[in-house]
Amino acid sequence: MSLPQPNPLSDNEARQLAEHLSLVTQAGLPLAPALRATAQEIPNRRLSQALTALAHDLESGQSLENILESNPHFLPPYMRRLIETGSRSGNLPEVLVQLVEIDRTSADLGSSIRQAIAYPVFLMILTGVLTVFLAWYVMPQLSQVFADFKTALPMQTVVLMWLLREGGWRLVAILCAIILIVIVVLRVSLSAPRWRRIVMRIPFVGPMLLWRGVADWSRLAALYLDQGLPLPESLSLAAAGVNDSFVAAEGVRLSQSVVMGRKLGEVLSTTRRLPASLIPLVSWGENQGALPEAFRTASEMFENRIQLRSVLLQSILPPIAFIVVLLLAFWLIGAMLLPMVHLINDLSGGPKSLLS
Repeated sequence: MSLPQPNPLSDNEARQLAEHLSLVTQAGLPLAPALRATAQEIPNRRLSQALTALAHDLESGQSLENILESNPHFLPPYMRRLIETGSRSGNLPEVLVQLVEIDRTSADLGSSIRQAIAYPVFLMILTGVLTVFLAWYVMPQLSQVFADFKTALPMQTVVLMWLLREGGWRLVAILCAIILIVIVVLRVSLSAPRWRRIVMRIPFVGPMLLWRGVADWSRLAALYLDQGLPLPESLSLAAAGVNDSFVAAEGVRLSQSVVMGRKLGEVLSTTRRLPASLIPLVSWGENQGALPEAFRTASEMFENRIQLRSVLLQSILPPIAFIVVLLLAFWLIGAMLLPMVHLINDLSGGPKSLLS
């Protein structure tokens, strides 16, 4: 009895399947029984059904290559092509191990980027919440007390009360709304690669996002070239395997230029949309017939850059954020407490000149 063909897997599900295949093939276990046993332990129903169907087809005598050819939409094209070439060359375990390692490295790089900005962003959000609480629930009551006793107010208190009572907060809200609307309009109206290119211009973090995409693309391109695929196809498949839409679009464009007979290093040097440091490595690889090595060297270079900048940002951003928060806290505390000191001094009959 034949099972229905499994539904196409998402990129994330396909990566999980590749990881399971990698573990099974690397351990030298029989593929069909191992996949069937794995399917029973996976909570993702669609992935479990896909593994069960795959195990059934293998047990019926079909090869993994024939199964993927008969259901071309089961896996993303970049992964299906890689598994097919690995099966033909008898090098499937190593190919899958490298594919899983690329995915893990990309995830680690993404985690490094998030860690670099997580603490400052959290600190700023927490400060904003506390500021809103003090401004909306504490300051109005204090301002009423100050008005009843006709207390002299310092400039920072006057500014804070203007922001609250005279419409200053509306101006801030309008500016924030305009910025948010502009961001939404750009995100909706621009294509994914063009929007991603704008995001990559954010200081400090933007280049890290670009380096991550180029590193993933370079490693995948090297892996495809190692399997003997032509350069244009390797570039195109590697572009399909990266999550960065801008780098993916550039990879497709470079593949099309190479098909037209242009050298890859020449195309990179004329457009300069990808990092300039990639150009000499690719040119060297083309001239020496060592493009896979050049791509691997490039990916290692960009990965190291991300790690170094991540460490740098984690070293300098928290102190800067702390100083900004501390200054804001002093300003708010002064705006609320200095009039209280004036009021207490007035009520106690102390000399006003000391506080004026």
